[in-house]
Amino acid sequence: MPSYLRALIRLLAVATLLVLAGTSAAAAAPADAALTGTVTRGDTGAPVAGAEVLLIGDEVFLVAVTDADGRYAIPEAPAGDYRVRFVPPPGSDLTFVFWDGAATFDDADILTLPDGEARTGVDGVLPLGGTISGTVTRAADGTAVPDVTVWVDGDGGSTSVVTDAAGRYTAVGLGVGEYLIEFAPPIIDDQPPELAPEYYDDARSPDAATRVPVAPGGAAVGIDAALEATGAISGTVTRSDTGAPVAGVLVSAETTAHTSSISAVTAADGGYTIAGVGPGTHFVAFGAPDDDGLLDQFWPGVSDFADAEPVTVAPGTTTPGIDAVLEAAGSISGSVRFDGYPWTDGGTVLLTETGAGEPTASTAIGDDGTYRIGKVPAGTYTLQVRPRATAARVALQYYAGAAGPKGATPLVVTGGDEVTGIDVALAAGVDIAGRVAAAVGELTEPAQIRALRWDGTEWEEIARATAWAEYSFAHPPGDVEGFYLPTGTYLLAFAAEGMCPLYWDGARTPEAADRLVLEDGRSADGIDAVLAATCEEPVIVPGDPAVAGLPRVGETLTADPGTWLPADVTLRYQWLRDGKPLKGATDPTLTLTPAHKNHLVSVRVTGSRDGLPDAAAESAPVGPVTRAPEVSLSARSIQRGALLTVSGTGFAPAEEVVIELHSTPVELARTEADAAGSLRMRVRIPEAAAFGPHEIVVTGPQSTARLAVRVVAGGLAATGGTVPTSLAAAGAIAAAAGVLLTLWARGRRRGSRAPAG
Repeated sequence: MPSYLRALIRLLAVATLLVLAGTSAAAAAPADAALTGTVTRGDTGAPVAGAEVLLIGDEVFLVAVTDADGRYAIPEAPAGDYRVRFVPPPGSDLTFVFWDGAATFDDADILTLPDGEARTGVDGVLPLGGTISGTVTRAADGTAVPDVTVWVDGDGGSTSVVTDAAGRYTAVGLGVGEYLIEFAPPIIDDQPPELAPEYYDDARSPDAATRVPVAPGGAAVGIDAALEATGAISGTVTRSDTGAPVAGVLVSAETTAHTSSISAVTAADGGYTIAGVGPGTHFVAFGAPDDDGLLDQFWPGVSDFADAEPVTVAPGTTTPGIDAVLEAAGSISGSVRFDGYPWTDGGTVLLTETGAGEPTASTAIGDDGTYRIGKVPAGTYTLQVRPRATAARVALQYYAGAAGPKGATPLVVTGGDEVTGIDVALAAGVDIAGRVAAAVGELTEPAQIRALRWDGTEWEEIARATAWAEYSFAHPPGDVEGFYLPTGTYLLAFAAEGMCPLYWDGARTPEAADRLVLEDGRSADGIDAVLAATCEEPVIVPGDPAVAGLPRVGETLTADPGTWLPADVTLRYQWLRDGKPLKGATDPTLTLTPAHKNHLVSVRVTGSRDGLPDAAAESAPVGPVTRAPEVSLSARSIQRGALLTVSGTGFAPAEEVVIELHSTPVELARTEADAAGSLRMRVRIPEAAAFGPHEIVVTGPQSTARLAVRVVAGGLAATGGTVPTSLAAAGAIAAAAGVLLTLWARGRRRGSRAPAG
């Protein structure tokens, strides 16, 4: 491309950025600007155009973009304390820095902006970033592997690069720190990958990877990878009752490190082959179609993931004979009624296997007051109905008519049984409310309030509430869902960090506590407690564990243990699937995989301290776990200005999503998923997009999916869609420049013939 044309394109790109930022070079430092300055290179002192300046406060986040002279202006900002971060443009060999010269947010100086006063000279000097480079080859023959996406993620930032025809790559602009390097081979035409991804140095999981250190402006070289060929897993799925093949079974192979999975669907003859399986060990799961009346299974023939055994796959080979014989599933169904009428105000039905502790399965109460829980293994269960708290004041209840699990009628399910007519007649409930306070000062953590009901032989915990001050079991503060309690005789137990546990009214033991007799829908208010910091006999008081995160494949759930007393209790975690322990899942977080799909997930927390007996508590389950969103593209390399078809599945029904081009986000389109959670949209790649690797990112309130794409050289094209005023201005600049360039070129041809090249 001629030098004058490259210069013109750079000029148009800068002009477009300035229009988008709502400023221009002439207006880079208005008289009333709250913050102004200049961004330059640390090695040469040259100005840096297109750098982002981030003004970060407790509740304020403002962004400006530098002009061709490296100048920026943030017109307005509320008075307060801020940190300022200077970020180089994408693809730069520079790295970010905080004002004034700090490498991290915590080390950054505080910039105080007085009300109504401007601050000038807040400059940023961007240091030269470090680099990581290497070569990617095939392990089998040492030949180079092009188009491998190399993900670089660490203390000093995140980026990705793609290997060239010789398999070489270089990641630039890296800050000081250690980096995790992942090598992701290309996927061609949605076919299974021929090569397996890996982490540096020859690792199959992030935990086993070797981190690469980068010094200030330093170069880490020789960070190479030799990628192994993928293998395959094959087998057949049949029914246990008839021996007939089962079509439509989703068979998934997940690495034993729980880092990735790949799947296939059985054909009409029940056979399957999962191609593109990385070398190593994998757990294999068989997910039967929901309408086939069959139970899910893990290899070799077990229903519990904790009992699954790994399958070994060697590079370039198929592991055959990984078969499954699926058992017939049972179901439980019935109706929920109140006062003789179907219960139509919503709620949940939970099924718990005897001895499991946590629900095995659950379903929502239908709009007509009926419910059905399918895929129930043979066993003995208790069934609980939790109606939504409404003005009708209806209590949670176990089948049939029991307040707690001990009095529930057991439900026995054998293979393939349809247990019907499990009807529940709800009764009026009660609420207990009051206030918790500290005897001196204030509570440092919210108090835990447990409602214990007398079942005729002992006290049985029915529900818990959490509060800083006022509490209510039916209507807790905030967005927490509550439930009315069954009528009966109760005592209340109170606990908070740093405070002595207490029973109502002021008792230290259950035997000394006052009772609450709540009958005929009469609730109790004013059940208060004042907690003191000292007590005679210390015990471990469990917190109220909860699970945070979206229950969807690919997402990470986080265990919140709640407040445990005393504060120095050592906590252990055990994740549960349908109430049963997951092998090796003992961290505070759990990344969801296809093995968790359609199951409920919860966490058990156990507290220990020298001289005290252990205590344990379990969270409410979340789920069932749904599939992860995925996105596909009509092409993985595309020209500027060209149209690209973006397709997606696994999004929430009717979810509104934004399609963007990253790394510097550029919105391409907005659309809405259909009722099945699918979408398809044609977008145009911006003319100003930088050449090289990018990502198409599809984001909604509940979903995010991304896929790498490469922008290659192409001609100008219209962007399509509705054009904002600022973009129209940028377009006008481009059009005018194009006309002038054409006229100038014609003039040159008339005057003299340009030399070749």
